[in-house]
Amino acid sequence: DNDITPVEDCTFLDNQASRGAGIHSDEAWGDVWVIDTLLEGNVATDRGGAIQFSENTTGTGHILNVIATNNQAAYGGAISVFDSNSFSLANSILDGNRASIAGGGVYLDNTPGDVVNLTIHDNQAPAGAGFAQTDCTGVDVLNTIIADNPSGPGVTISGTAPNWNYNDVWGSGGANYSGMTDPTGTGGNLSQDPNFDDPNTGDFSLLGNSPCINAGTPALTDAVDGTRSDMGAYGGPYGGW
Repeated sequence: DNDITPVEDCTFLDNQASRGAGIHSDEAWGDVWVIDTLLEGNVATDRGGAIQFSENTTGTGHILNVIATNNQAAYGGAISVFDSNSFSLANSILDGNRASIAGGGVYLDNTPGDVVNLTIHDNQAPAGAGFAQTDCTGVDVLNTIIADNPSGPGVTISGTAPNWNYNDVWGSGGANYSGMTDPTGTGGNLSQDPNFDDPNTGDFSLLGNSPCINAGTPALTDAVDGTRSDMGAYGGPYGGW
Protein backbone atom coordinates (compact mmCIF):
# COMPACT_ATOMS: atom_id res chain seq x y z
CA ASP A 1 0.00 0.00 0.00
CA ASN A 2 1.42 3.43 -1.00
CA ASP A 3 4.89 1.97 -1.62
CA ILE A 4 6.98 2.30 -4.80
CA THR A 5 10.07 0.41 -3.63
CA PRO A 6 11.38 -1.51 -6.67
CA VAL A 7 11.35 -5.31 -6.47
CA GLU A 8 14.52 -6.58 -8.18
CA ASP A 9 16.50 -9.83 -8.20
CA CYS A 10 14.04 -11.53 -5.85
CA THR A 11 12.40 -14.94 -5.56
CA PHE A 12 8.86 -15.56 -4.28
CA LEU A 13 7.97 -19.21 -3.68
CA ASP A 14 4.81 -20.97 -2.45
CA ASN A 15 3.00 -18.04 -0.88
CA GLN A 16 -0.77 -17.68 -0.39
CA ALA A 17 -3.09 -14.67 -0.30
CA SER A 18 -6.42 -13.39 -1.54
CA ARG A 19 -4.77 -11.13 -4.14
CA GLY A 20 -1.20 -11.01 -5.38
CA ALA A 21 0.13 -14.00 -3.51
CA GLY A 22 3.68 -13.17 -4.60
CA ILE A 23 3.46 -9.38 -4.99
CA HIS A 24 0.46 -7.09 -4.46
CA SER A 25 0.77 -3.38 -5.23
CA ASP A 26 -2.28 -1.36 -4.19
CA GLU A 27 -2.82 2.42 -4.23
CA ALA A 28 0.81 3.16 -5.07
CA TRP A 29 1.51 6.88 -5.60
CA GLY A 30 4.08 6.42 -8.38
CA ASP A 31 5.61 3.89 -10.75
CA VAL A 32 6.11 0.36 -9.41
CA TRP A 33 8.85 -1.91 -10.88
CA VAL A 34 9.26 -5.68 -10.70
CA ILE A 35 12.48 -6.67 -12.46
CA ASP A 36 14.60 -9.85 -12.81
CA THR A 37 12.39 -11.77 -10.40
CA LEU A 38 11.15 -15.37 -10.15
CA LEU A 39 7.66 -16.16 -8.84
CA GLU A 40 6.78 -19.84 -8.50
CA GLY A 41 4.05 -21.86 -6.83
CA ASN A 42 2.11 -18.92 -5.39
CA VAL A 43 -1.68 -19.22 -4.92
CA ALA A 44 -4.25 -16.41 -4.73
CA THR A 45 -7.89 -17.18 -4.05
CA ASP A 46 -9.01 -14.12 -6.05
CA ARG A 47 -6.65 -12.27 -8.44
CA GLY A 48 -2.99 -12.46 -9.35
CA GLY A 49 -1.40 -15.73 -8.37
CA ALA A 50 2.08 -14.24 -8.82
CA ILE A 51 1.51 -10.47 -9.18
CA GLN A 52 -1.45 -8.13 -8.72
CA PHE A 53 -1.37 -4.42 -9.59
CA SER A 54 -4.64 -2.93 -8.40
CA GLU A 55 -6.90 -0.09 -7.46
CA ASN A 56 -6.08 3.60 -7.61
CA THR A 57 -2.42 3.31 -8.54
CA THR A 58 -1.43 6.73 -9.93
CA GLY A 59 1.73 5.62 -11.75
CA THR A 60 2.55 2.70 -14.03
CA GLY A 61 3.10 -0.87 -12.91
CA HIS A 62 6.14 -2.27 -14.75
CA ILE A 63 7.06 -5.94 -15.08
CA LEU A 64 10.35 -6.66 -16.86
CA ASN A 65 12.48 -9.82 -17.18
CA VAL A 66 10.22 -11.80 -14.84
CA ILE A 67 9.60 -15.56 -14.79
CA ALA A 68 6.24 -16.65 -13.33
CA THR A 69 5.64 -20.39 -13.26
CA ASN A 70 3.09 -22.71 -11.66
CA ASN A 71 1.10 -19.97 -9.94
CA GLN A 72 -2.69 -20.09 -9.45
CA ALA A 73 -5.64 -17.72 -8.98
CA ALA A 74 -9.27 -17.30 -9.98
CA TYR A 75 -8.33 -14.42 -12.31
CA GLY A 76 -4.79 -14.01 -13.61
CA GLY A 77 -2.97 -17.19 -12.71
CA ALA A 78 0.32 -15.34 -13.15
CA ILE A 79 -0.47 -11.62 -13.50
CA SER A 80 -3.57 -9.53 -12.83
CA VAL A 81 -3.87 -5.79 -13.42
CA PHE A 82 -7.11 -4.30 -12.14
CA ASP A 83 -8.43 -0.73 -12.20
CA SER A 84 -4.99 0.88 -12.33
CA ASN A 85 -3.61 3.95 -14.09
CA SER A 86 -1.47 1.99 -16.60
CA PHE A 87 0.85 -1.00 -16.89
CA SER A 88 3.81 -2.28 -18.89
CA LEU A 89 4.51 -6.01 -19.18
CA ALA A 90 7.72 -6.74 -21.11
CA ASN A 91 10.21 -9.50 -21.85
CA SER A 92 8.89 -12.00 -19.37
CA ILE A 93 7.97 -15.71 -19.32
CA LEU A 94 4.64 -16.98 -17.97
CA ASP A 95 4.67 -20.76 -17.95
CA GLY A 96 2.40 -23.38 -16.43
CA ASN A 97 0.07 -21.03 -14.54
CA ARG A 98 -3.62 -21.72 -13.86
CA ALA A 99 -6.75 -19.60 -13.44
CA SER A 100 -10.04 -21.16 -12.42
CA ILE A 101 -12.09 -18.43 -14.18
CA ALA A 102 -10.08 -16.30 -16.63
CA GLY A 103 -6.57 -15.37 -17.67
CA GLY A 104 -4.27 -18.29 -16.99
CA GLY A 105 -1.27 -16.16 -17.89
CA VAL A 106 -2.51 -12.55 -17.87
CA TYR A 107 -5.81 -10.98 -16.78
CA LEU A 108 -6.43 -7.28 -17.45
CA ASP A 109 -9.45 -5.40 -16.13
CA ASN A 110 -10.23 -1.71 -16.71
CA THR A 111 -6.62 -0.60 -17.28
CA PRO A 112 -4.70 0.69 -20.33
CA GLY A 113 -1.15 -0.38 -21.05
CA ASP A 114 1.39 -2.33 -23.08
CA VAL A 115 2.26 -6.02 -23.44
CA VAL A 116 5.52 -6.39 -25.37
CA ASN A 117 7.70 -9.46 -25.99
CA LEU A 118 6.07 -11.88 -23.59
CA THR A 119 6.27 -15.66 -23.85
CA ILE A 120 3.03 -17.19 -22.49
CA HIS A 121 3.21 -21.00 -22.52
CA ASP A 122 1.23 -23.93 -21.10
CA ASN A 123 -1.23 -21.88 -19.05
CA GLN A 124 -4.83 -22.93 -18.42
CA ALA A 125 -8.18 -21.20 -17.82
CA PRO A 126 -11.78 -21.64 -19.02
CA ALA A 127 -11.51 -18.18 -20.64
CA GLY A 128 -8.24 -16.80 -21.98
CA ALA A 129 -5.88 -19.60 -21.12
CA GLY A 130 -3.00 -17.37 -22.12
CA PHE A 131 -4.45 -13.87 -22.09
CA ALA A 132 -7.79 -12.38 -21.00
CA GLN A 133 -8.98 -8.78 -21.04
CA THR A 134 -12.19 -7.23 -19.66
CA ASP A 135 -13.46 -3.66 -20.09
CA CYS A 136 -10.12 -2.20 -21.17
CA THR A 137 -9.32 0.47 -23.74
CA GLY A 138 -5.86 1.52 -24.89
CA VAL A 139 -4.16 -1.87 -24.60
CA ASP A 140 -1.36 -2.68 -27.07
CA VAL A 141 -0.09 -6.26 -27.47
CA LEU A 142 3.07 -6.60 -29.54
CA ASN A 143 5.79 -9.19 -30.29
CA THR A 144 4.20 -11.73 -27.95
CA ILE A 145 4.01 -15.54 -28.21
CA ILE A 146 0.99 -17.33 -26.73
CA ALA A 147 1.52 -21.04 -27.35
CA ASP A 148 0.60 -24.52 -26.12
CA ASN A 149 -2.04 -23.34 -23.67
CA PRO A 150 -4.05 -26.56 -23.44
CA SER A 151 -7.47 -25.57 -22.09
CA GLY A 152 -9.87 -22.83 -23.13
CA PRO A 153 -9.36 -20.19 -25.84
CA GLY A 154 -5.80 -18.86 -26.03
CA VAL A 155 -7.05 -15.26 -25.97
CA THR A 156 -10.42 -14.07 -24.61
CA ILE A 157 -11.57 -10.45 -24.94
CA SER A 158 -14.65 -8.89 -23.33
CA GLY A 159 -15.27 -5.37 -24.58
CA THR A 160 -12.92 -3.34 -26.78
CA ALA A 161 -10.26 -5.43 -28.50
CA PRO A 162 -6.62 -4.50 -27.92
CA ASN A 163 -4.30 -3.26 -30.66
CA TRP A 164 -2.88 -6.65 -31.64
CA ASN A 165 0.20 -6.73 -33.90
CA TYR A 166 3.17 -9.01 -34.59
CA ASN A 167 2.04 -11.78 -32.24
CA ASP A 168 2.01 -15.58 -32.56
CA VAL A 169 -0.99 -17.40 -31.04
CA TRP A 170 -0.82 -21.15 -31.59
CA GLY A 171 -1.79 -24.49 -30.10
CA SER A 172 -4.69 -23.41 -27.89
CA GLY A 173 -6.93 -26.01 -26.30
CA GLY A 174 -9.96 -24.17 -27.67
CA ALA A 175 -10.09 -21.51 -30.35
CA ASN A 176 -7.06 -19.26 -30.54
CA TYR A 177 -9.28 -16.17 -30.17
CA SER A 178 -12.61 -15.54 -28.49
CA GLY A 179 -14.40 -12.18 -28.35
CA MET A 180 -12.27 -10.59 -31.09
CA THR A 181 -11.75 -11.16 -34.79
CA ASP A 182 -8.91 -13.59 -35.47
CA PRO A 183 -6.11 -11.30 -36.75
CA THR A 184 -3.89 -14.09 -38.11
CA GLY A 185 -2.40 -13.03 -41.44
CA THR A 186 -2.84 -9.30 -40.78
CA GLY A 187 -0.72 -6.84 -38.80
CA GLY A 188 2.20 -9.26 -38.73
CA ASN A 189 0.24 -11.81 -36.68
CA LEU A 190 1.03 -15.52 -36.99
CA SER A 191 -0.39 -18.84 -35.86
CA GLN A 192 2.56 -21.23 -36.09
CA ASP A 193 4.59 -23.43 -33.76
CA PRO A 194 7.20 -21.01 -32.34
CA ASN A 195 9.75 -23.84 -32.06
CA PHE A 196 11.13 -23.22 -28.60
CA ASP A 197 14.44 -24.87 -27.79
CA ASP A 198 13.28 -26.98 -24.80
CA PRO A 199 10.18 -25.69 -22.98
CA ASN A 200 10.10 -28.78 -20.74
CA THR A 201 13.25 -27.49 -19.05
CA GLY A 202 12.22 -23.84 -19.18
CA ASP A 203 14.34 -22.95 -22.22
CA PHE A 204 12.17 -20.63 -24.33
CA SER A 205 14.89 -19.45 -26.68
CA LEU A 206 13.92 -19.87 -30.34
CA LEU A 207 15.40 -22.55 -32.57
CA GLY A 208 16.95 -21.39 -35.81
CA ASN A 209 13.91 -22.46 -37.85
CA SER A 210 11.42 -20.58 -35.67
CA PRO A 211 8.91 -18.44 -37.62
CA CYS A 212 9.12 -15.93 -34.75
CA ILE A 213 12.73 -14.93 -35.50
CA ASN A 214 12.92 -11.47 -37.12
CA ALA A 215 9.11 -11.53 -37.25
CA GLY A 216 8.38 -8.85 -34.65
CA THR A 217 7.72 -5.25 -35.45
CA PRO A 218 10.39 -3.71 -37.70
CA ALA A 219 10.22 -0.63 -35.47
CA LEU A 220 12.28 -2.48 -32.81
CA THR A 221 15.62 -4.28 -32.96
CA ASP A 222 17.00 -7.09 -30.84
CA ALA A 223 19.44 -6.30 -28.06
CA VAL A 224 21.56 -9.35 -28.87
CA ASP A 225 22.32 -8.90 -32.58
CA GLY A 226 20.71 -5.64 -33.68
CA THR A 227 18.47 -7.31 -36.26
CA ARG A 228 14.72 -6.83 -36.59
CA SER A 229 13.03 -7.83 -33.34
CA ASP A 230 12.08 -11.43 -32.62
CA MET A 231 8.80 -12.31 -30.98
CA GLY A 232 8.88 -13.65 -27.43
CA ALA A 233 10.69 -12.93 -24.20
CA TYR A 234 14.18 -12.69 -25.69
CA GLY A 235 13.33 -10.32 -28.54
CA GLY A 236 13.41 -6.55 -28.74
CA PRO A 237 15.63 -4.01 -26.99
CA TYR A 238 15.18 -5.58 -23.53
CA GLY A 239 15.58 -9.18 -24.64
CA GLY A 240 19.22 -9.69 -23.71
CA TRP A 241 18.54 -11.07 -20.23
